[in-house]
Amino acid sequence: LIMPQYAAAVVLMASSAFAFAPAAMLRTPTMVRSNLSPVRGNSLAHLSMTAAAIPANPGLGKGYVSPAVPLAEFDEWTKTKPSYPHIPPAPRYSSGDWMVNLLNLFKSSMLRRVSSHLLANTLFAILVYSLYLQIPALAACAKILSPTGHSLSGAALSLLLVFRTNSAYARVYDARCIWGQLTNTIREMGRSTHTNMDGLDREHALMLTAALPTIMLNHLQTQDDKYRTEAWSPQQKQVLTGLLSEHDFKCIWAARNRPMALCKMIGAVYRSWFTNVEQLKKKFGAVNGELSEDQRAVMRSNIQTERALMEQQLVIISNCYGACERIVRSNVPASYSRHTSRFL
Repeated sequence: LIMPQYAAAVVLMASSAFAFAPAAMLRTPTMVRSNLSPVRGNSLAHLSMTAAAIPANPGLGKGYVSPAVPLAEFDEWTKTKPSYPHIPPAPRYSSGDWMVNLLNLFKSSMLRRVSSHLLANTLFAILVYSLYLQIPALAACAKILSPTGHSLSGAALSLLLVFRTNSAYARVYDARCIWGQLTNTIREMGRSTHTNMDGLDREHALMLTAALPTIMLNHLQTQDDKYRTEAWSPQQKQVLTGLLSEHDFKCIWAARNRPMALCKMIGAVYRSWFTNVEQLKKKFGAVNGELSEDQRAVMRSNIQTERALMEQQLVIISNCYGACERIVRSNVPASYSRHTSRFL
């Protein structure tokens, strides 16, 4: 009763291996090569499934690849310059940056933003100190006053500054997480498009997907009082040049919410592909335009799974740019700023 189950399992494993690497099954498959076969090309190589025959450190490809598959020359490939550079790490503060920060003090954008408040407080302090020196009665009254009020206000001010810093950092961290999820989803969209689609529909979907980060970034970085910005950075122009067709760019440009319009366009391309019966028949191996019952079952299950996955990816993209818009339109609570100014 047990033997037919084992036989079915062996047949299933062999068919799966042949579907994955048919060239490797043309000869006797080699799972583990023992130490008794030093020559790789020997067709009479001794095969063993015992634990004693497994080498301690077989290395890359030694004993686990079929003799019909040529091994890669690792030393030669390491001499080849990669097509893409490594991922640059985030810049970190070093001990030599303090002199640069000191020299760039008057070029600081933060200093320019608080310069009016800083100047007003400095002039007020100079005025109080001058009155303290010029009027003896005022100096005598000042000696009677207790510094407890300043100490308490300093503690409250420090708490307000901590709240503001935590709120600002939470916004930055939230934005980084959302953009990371967006990046991962776009990569998965490109992989799914390459795997599940063919022809012009695949190229069209890939072009629209590649334009999605740039369009979203331009949508979020509005620098004027208009909702739809017309300013594009040189990097954004470089990405979009030669990527979108005239009709696609016209549809995106006329939309109020450009990322949403782009997602709708990508969804329309998906719908065009998954409703093209003739293209789907060719993909699943139709002979003279006809599919067998098994092929129809395979096509039906694959289409349902693939389209559900790709539509779910569009849902994630919609949630990502909605969350980014929430961050752009939500400032640090104004009460923090008002109370901080009053304590100062």
